[in-house]
Amino acid sequence: MDADREEALRKYTKVWKDRSYEEYSFCYRGNSVNVISQLNMKEKDHITDWGCGSGLTAKEFCKKGFFVHGIDIAPNSLSEELDDQPRFYFSQECLWDLSNKVTDTDWLICNYTLEHLPEKKLHAVLYQMHKKTKKGGFFTISLIEDEWGPKKMNEGLHLTVRASRWWYDQLSRYWSVTYQTDVTNEIIMAYVTPKKENNYAGSWPEY
Repeated sequence: MDADREEALRKYTKVWKDRSYEEYSFCYRGNSVNVISQLNMKEKDHITDWGCGSGLTAKEFCKKGFFVHGIDIAPNSLSEELDDQPRFYFSQECLWDLSNKVTDTDWLICNYTLEHLPEKKLHAVLYQMHKKTKKGGFFTISLIEDEWGPKKMNEGLHLTVRASRWWYDQLSRYWSVTYQTDVTNEIIMAYVTPKKENNYAGSWPEY
């Protein structure tokens, strides 16, 4: 039994029962165009949204003509606003213990997810992302403690709070990385291109 998996399932099923988290967590409206342009993504490309939450970020990309597989550990995370999106597919997944439903796709998007992971599980997730992504992707990572969890649930949601350079170093083990922080230095935004395995820096993580 994976205690971290069971804890994450308990916690985020509880989180998504309070739909106020939907608005709090979705800080991405309108930014899909920037990502598409920066990565030169093509209509009808396939994307995996790692930790898709409400699915509203995925919806932005579906509206632009992409096919998106959203994965999240919480079975109740999807928003009613998602509507019927024929280009969207959801499967309930633990990000470090994937089912065979998660196949290779062209791109990854991962917004405000990595900071929620137990640090000891981080490289298991990054390794899977690297293996299952053909072209590259985009990350947004919070660098600060969350406010919603302590206020609403009396427990924090961000388990891995680190500086931007630390995150750059972790991502750089798997990808070529271009990143920037926002003006408040509270988030990092990173564009990545996969490295070949024989260029991987360091040993493969054990998990």
